[in-house]
Amino acid sequence: MTKSIIGALVGAVILFFWGFASFGPLGVHKAEMDYVANQQEIMDCLEGKLPAGSYMIPQAAPGQDMAAFNQSADGKPWAWIHYRTSFNTSMTVPMVRNIVASFVAILLLIWLLQRMSLTSFMETFIAILSVSTFSYLLGTYSESAWFETSTIGDLLDTLVQSVLLAGWLNWWLGRK
Repeated sequence: MTKSIIGALVGAVILFFWGFASFGPLGVHKAEMDYVANQQEIMDCLEGKLPAGSYMIPQAAPGQDMAAFNQSADGKPWAWIHYRTSFNTSMTVPMVRNIVASFVAILLLIWLLQRMSLTSFMETFIAILSVSTFSYLLGTYSESAWFETSTIGDLLDTLVQSVLLAGWLNWWLGRK
């Protein structure tokens, strides 16, 4: 059990540093957080009009005929907005949540890997990549199919994280 806990802790730290590099200096997710020149004008327009939440605009009004709404909205602009009433620059809670989630996910992954008869880095990599790709395709990619978002950064994260975890876990779990 100690080996699994250490493996998951180190794995979570490895993924944390990849996430930092991916969202920060490497700019893998830049397209998802690009600067908009008239952002203050947009924010001023939203302020006071929305409670905190996520919105796809436009939406049919309650009771409105969906066919009529779809016909009136077809081909027109739309927006997916994640609106918060206060910008919180503290990273403590998100960092802790991320590391804890990574730790739990890797602990579950280790549990699965230990029940397989993996004999090489490539077998470990394929097993981890399979789990990662499963998650990516059913989560991030499925969402992008409906909401027309780019997931190239997330796909790159999936591949790099799989290689990093496979290298670490293959070495760590293979030690006697």
